[in-house]
Amino acid sequence: MEFVIEKGDRFEAKTTQASSLASIDLNLGSLDNEHKNMFKASCFGQFVGMRHIKFSGQLIHQLLNRLVKCDKEDELWLCFRDKLARFSLKEWALITGLNCGTGPDAKHMEYVR
Repeated sequence: MEFVIEKGDRFEAKTTQASSLASIDLNLGSLDNEHKNMFKASCFGQFVGMRHIKFSGQLIHQLLNRLVKCDKEDELWLCFRDKLARFSLKEWALITGLNCGTGPDAKHMEYVR
């Protein structure tokens, strides 16, 4: 198993950054009704009702330290106490409740990269 960030290259950190979803309100305020409805119908529409979610830099730091190299672009593999755990679009959809139906085809993936 090969880590993305090798154990010798890791650093200890105390991250206290916090962010919120207030910027979504600002962006929605500048849209007309048609575009507001388009946003709400998209995979990001679930964020409209969320107001008090905080970002945990410490959690992200710990997850990055456990990230294992993987050839699949739509999966992350993490190592916890020598056990591997997969985090894919399926798990993301279950956790967030976002509409993560079929993704872009290969032609459109080139634009995403």
